[in-house]
Amino acid sequence: QTLAGQIGSVYSTAEGAVSQKLGSLQSDAVQSFRQRQAQRLEAFASGVRSELDAFKERRYSGLRGKARRLRDWILSMYERNRNQYLADIDAMLVEIKESIQRTIDECKQTLTDAKAEIERLVAANKGKLDSDAQAALDRSMKQFARMEARIEATRKAALSALDRERERAIQE
Repeated sequence: QTLAGQIGSVYSTAEGAVSQKLGSLQSDAVQSFRQRQAQRLEAFASGVRSELDAFKERRYSGLRGKARRLRDWILSMYERNRNQYLADIDAMLVEIKESIQRTIDECKQTLTDAKAEIERLVAANKGKLDSDAQAALDRSMKQFARMEARIEATRKAALSALDRERERAIQE
């Protein structure tokens, strides 16, 4: 295989690996958030229901029961469970964002490794680069720059999508 073909092959392999990882990063992150958020929302609702039922049994009998019921609901149980739900959502977001960053770091490392491989090919053929090989080298460097920009754009889009999902989850 020619040097130009080798350079193109290294880039194509790196591009394929990065594209595969980036292709579903945002949708996978949002899907993960939605599934895990639904579980936390159910835990939140279940916690409120079970505490409320037990509390009603103890607290709301007798003459003062009705006044206590309203005050306790507004001030205590709902807020405690809501705060736990929000803390769970935020902790879950940290985990998902860390996963996104790991994928981004893997993509960047794939490109770094591919660039190093191309540099090794060029160094091994120093002084022997024909016009096709030089054109392949120049083309691959431009493509690497575009791929790096795509990686960053995908990272930002995935994080923005998660921020929107958090806001949606809080509104529920």
